[in-house]
Amino acid sequence: MLIPQVKNPILVARCFLRFLVYGKANKEINLPESVLIIQLGKFGDMLATTPMFRAVKKTYPACRVTVIGNKVNKELVEGNLDIDEYIVWDNDVDNMISTLKGNSYDFGCVTGPNFHSLAALFLSGIKTISAPVIKNGWSPYETRSYKIIRNFVIKRDHRMRHYVPREYLRLLEPIGIYTEDTKKYIYWSTKGEAKAKEIISEINKPYSWLVGIMPGAGNKAKQWSARRFAKVSDYLVKKYNAYILIIGSEANRKEISEMRNAVIYRDSVTDTSRTSVDEVKALISKLDFT
Repeated sequence: MLIPQVKNPILVARCFLRFLVYGKANKEINLPESVLIIQLGKFGDMLATTPMFRAVKKTYPACRVTVIGNKVNKELVEGNLDIDEYIVWDNDVDNMISTLKGNSYDFGCVTGPNFHSLAALFLSGIKTISAPVIKNGWSPYETRSYKIIRNFVIKRDHRMRHYVPREYLRLLEPIGIYTEDTKKYIYWSTKGEAKAKEIISEINKPYSWLVGIMPGAGNKAKQWSARRFAKVSDYLVKKYNAYILIIGSEANRKEISEMRNAVIYRDSVTDTSRTSVDEVKALISKLDFT
């Protein structure tokens, strides 16, 4: 804990000095040639970010789109033609700054209130940056350090308890992108497709809806209790004759086990959380709701 307490003030000071010399990262852009989007959340967060990639490519077809995220999410977006480059986040901020300085990005944004990723963007010299301001709620990542350096970039509201993909899209408004299209885009292999069909074919009872539930979350601020997910599952089964597929990973094993133990209609629930990322992508495409 000692290192973050020492590093944050230093990073804040470095950002403040850059602000004094170069001003805010709020320069007007008419035709961006290169865009950088940082999403450090989990599987569901990156999935909710894919409409951003499509929005950029649809508005500026020649624009190069670079995404920064974790290793697991690199698998999630593999094959996505809206992404030109994927960079795995390095927890060493100075390394990230060096990496970003080696490229010429016209615009960058962070999808969540993360101090280190915003500092990396600002200190790398990107002239136009947007970052979220949490409204109607709170986030443990919206720290004092983050709030300070956020004043050096363009701020956009992120309303809690609203549809997340739509809130993410607001971050693109500084480059002239205004859209309501929140359709998600994922791609998978023929092997993943075959596995998804196999899982669905093993359901031995009729149903009206096929629903995916992911009881884990990217951070504790978003985390529902497993019992709540179980209640949602039971409600959907009872009222709408739904069949539930539990989606997740080993990181969510505790929440998945708790949910499975809490559901009443266990014959209408299948745990698919031990499938690969490629197989999960294919499975999600078959769901009526997730």
